[in-house]
Amino acid sequence: MNFNSWIKQFLNEDSPYGDLARDIQRDQDFPKNVTSWSQIENHFPNAYVTDVAQSAFEDYEASAFL
Repeated sequence: MNFNSWIKQFLNEDSPYGDLARDIQRDQDFPKNVTSWSQIENHFPNAYVTDVAQSAFEDYEASAFL
């Protein structure tokens, strides 16, 4: 599973991950089939969003080992 698919589970959440999921869904320029942080680390508009995205990406990576 790639990050794009994983983050969709949060689409209906009222949370930072939910906000991120909705932002990614609306963003036509967001990379598809993301599997590494380096593919997206410079894509976000500000430090807060980058921090949330990095945390989400770390959780995505950790979930691959569950």
